[in-house]
Amino acid sequence: MSKHGIRRLVTISAAGVGDSFQKVSPLMRLLIRNSNIERANRDFENMEEVYEKSNIDSLAVRPVGLVNGQTNNRAKLVDRFNFSSQIAKRDVAEWMLDAVERSGTFNTPTEMIGWG
Repeated sequence: MSKHGIRRLVTISAAGVGDSFQKVSPLMRLLIRNSNIERANRDFENMEEVYEKSNIDSLAVRPVGLVNGQTNNRAKLVDRFNFSSQIAKRDVAEWMLDAVERSGTFNTPTEMIGWG
């Protein structure tokens, strides 16, 4: 990416990856640990680690439980991932597109988002 002059990258990850695992409800932790979600989360964690070690201004967006359906335009940063936490796929896409256009560098390498 450096070779081609790419300086900014916004990717999707998942709530419960990396340091956000501490912010997951006990029920969700149990689900993650005892399903294929754990394997996917390890892949996301590896991806985030690669970007953090690079010279690229990157942001990994960590949505809580994805749902189909209409946006409700209430996407925001959240500090917990409970069993009932949700966000529409469209809201995640809009968040990511808005992130690409932010001025300056990203303040944090990750953002956990959901409906407020």
